[in-house]
Amino acid sequence: EARSSTLAPAGLPRSAQRAPALQHQRSEGVGMTSDDKVPQTSILGKESILSVAESIGPVSDDVAAAMAPEVEFRLRDIIQEARKFMLAAKRETLTTADINHALRLRNLEPLYGYGPS
Repeated sequence: EARSSTLAPAGLPRSAQRAPALQHQRSEGVGMTSDDKVPQTSILGKESILSVAESIGPVSDDVAAAMAPEVEFRLRDIIQEARKFMLAAKRETLTTADINHALRLRNLEPLYGYGPS
């Protein structure tokens, strides 16, 4: 019984439990700038999305601005999940293996060419 109070349901330490989900505010006017409708708290801007999208094809500014918050949310989600693997391994450095485990957990392709060294 004492063990269940110190471990998360998945067997991870309490410090590695799932963090509260990030809340995205999608309604207009809440945390939005008047110019591009991207939340002010967003780190990724439409310029970042446009530079990555150049390899695929042309993307309009409106589409890039709409995609930026969603891409940032997905990145934060994967990094939070990878951090749990790092904490469970009692390490202070996030590795590509942690990212790959987080991607596999979400049924996504792992990073190729970035293995443990």
